[in-house]
Amino acid sequence: MATTEPGDRTGRAMAAQLQAMGAEQVEVGLLHGAMNRMTSRVWTPDEAQAALSWLRRENMRGCNVYVRPMAWLGTAPASAGIVLVDDLTREGVAQLHRDGLGPAAVTETSPRNYQAWVRLSPAPLAPALATQAAKELAARYGGDPASADWRHYGRMAGLTNRKPSRVQPDGCYPYVLLHESGGGTAPRAGELLEAAAERLRRLERQTEELQADEGRLLPRVTGSDDEGRGGASLSPAPQGGAVIGDLAVEYRRHAEWLIARYPHADMSRLDYAVLRDLAMRRPDVTRQALGQALRLGSPNVARRKTNERWLTAYVEHTTTAVLLNPEVQRARAAYQREQGGRGRGPPRSAAARPRTWRTSVVGPGQRACPVSPVCEACACATPPWGRTSLV
Repeated sequence: MATTEPGDRTGRAMAAQLQAMGAEQVEVGLLHGAMNRMTSRVWTPDEAQAALSWLRRENMRGCNVYVRPMAWLGTAPASAGIVLVDDLTREGVAQLHRDGLGPAAVTETSPRNYQAWVRLSPAPLAPALATQAAKELAARYGGDPASADWRHYGRMAGLTNRKPSRVQPDGCYPYVLLHESGGGTAPRAGELLEAAAERLRRLERQTEELQADEGRLLPRVTGSDDEGRGGASLSPAPQGGAVIGDLAVEYRRHAEWLIARYPHADMSRLDYAVLRDLAMRRPDVTRQALGQALRLGSPNVARRKTNERWLTAYVEHTTTAVLLNPEVQRARAAYQREQGGRGRGPPRSAAARPRTWRTSVVGPGQRACPVSPVCEACACATPPWGRTSLV
């Protein structure tokens, strides 16, 4: 370990925290508050301590300094066997000790607000298992569920918390204080990991049952409006179980192909890319059908979003982002124009068209649907009577 000056409390706190975390490498992140931009460095603990002067200077300039341990399983990133429980009270920390899950390190990031690093295994853990264990800890002890994952950042001890809401009455920012740094694996970590693994297996079974039920219980949609498209109707009417099931299978195949090529890809970005491609190739499907395809087809989405409310919000957010993509909007607008020329009747007269336009929910140079912020029928910047409105 790098040496620190006897009177350097910041250096001693940082060294003790890094030693308690017990990782061969750490990622140190600097969040530039004014620019809302994160930069990071991967260092050994010794290298991180050698950079203390630079970290202290950046902290004084307004940066928040974070740290998280790093590990690998083979060539894939993995949990270092230690997870963060954020936003705990003093009683929450004490309860962790009473339950045999005593933290390896505890910091007080602002008055009466604590972060606990709980070591679950001396060896690296699979990301899904570590994430589920972190969620279990957050739920049991009142931690922040949004910070419960396998590699969340925690604050670096010895430096200041530069969050504006934490400014003290004297105008100073609070130091991140190190309260515990004993290190070691929690005595009852094995029991927690068993519970987390069982929870993952249960979620996987539920996902499989849901996929089976979707195809079995919802009515099959058939038709032959367009023989050149395999007999499936291109009507934007709500799709049934067979169509949704086919979309989910198509989604899953595309996602698995991408995962095979990019095994370390961020799954949220992968979901966006797959759903965007699906929406462009199938402009006939509704917003609801796209959302169901994501929900049923995205690999391990139930593991990544264990709370139904989080999963619903994730599906809604991703679907909305995809439908506001300019390429998707153009594809769906072209489909609407094509449908307008297939005997669906002429567009309404100018006098019958609504004259109020909403312009705040689509990209630059586009005008939104006059019926809703994002038209459910076309989900693009095209009026529902089938005329493009790109300007």
